[in-house]
Amino acid sequence: MSHNSRGGIGHMDAEFLNIPHVDPHALTEIGGILTSEHLNNLLAIDIVIDCHDGTEKKEKLLYFMKDGSVKVMTIQELLVKTTKELKYVHYLLRWKNKVCKEWSDMILSTIKRRLDEGRNFNGDYTPMYLNLRGQDVEMQRGTAVKEMTFGMTQLTLNPDGKEIAYLLLEEHSLRRSSIQNLRAAIFQINKEDEELKDLKERLIRILEDKEERIL
Repeated sequence: MSHNSRGGIGHMDAEFLNIPHVDPHALTEIGGILTSEHLNNLLAIDIVIDCHDGTEKKEKLLYFMKDGSVKVMTIQELLVKTTKELKYVHYLLRWKNKVCKEWSDMILSTIKRRLDEGRNFNGDYTPMYLNLRGQDVEMQRGTAVKEMTFGMTQLTLNPDGKEIAYLLLEEHSLRRSSIQNLRAAIFQINKEDEELKDLKERLIRILEDKEERIL
């Protein structure tokens, strides 16, 4: 199996940065293939300033996992991750603060450089949602529909498919929704849909609030 198909670092850029391919912060077992299921276990991320050694301040990225564990890495360690992982981290960072935006811009620059060089390793990451049967299912972008059912307004995810799910749009119901399904709904809403644009902003704010409680 080639390095560029592996989870964790798994990218030839590691050679130039003198970083070993054994990555203690990987989302998979060493040598394993990074899948959407692995990335779906990443619940939230944040960036902190590390002043532990008393010398210079260093920014560190924290991965908060569903099992309660936390993974810590520097920007150098992050930027040699697979393209699939970088795309998801970029997706999670884009709604946060100025420091997160700086990291997000560096990630995006790395992704674009790889694409320009024809190195889109591991493909794209598609976020997952929990369907009505309790299964994690990959989404299709732009397939969220606002509907009225039994007098209640809801957002239907994947309405034309078999793996359907709903989000009730009353405030208290949304705030009880999981981070995973809020993220799914935000991903699914078509940004060109004027009717849903305000709802998307509302979901983003609720998601940020829920992430802050974790952090």
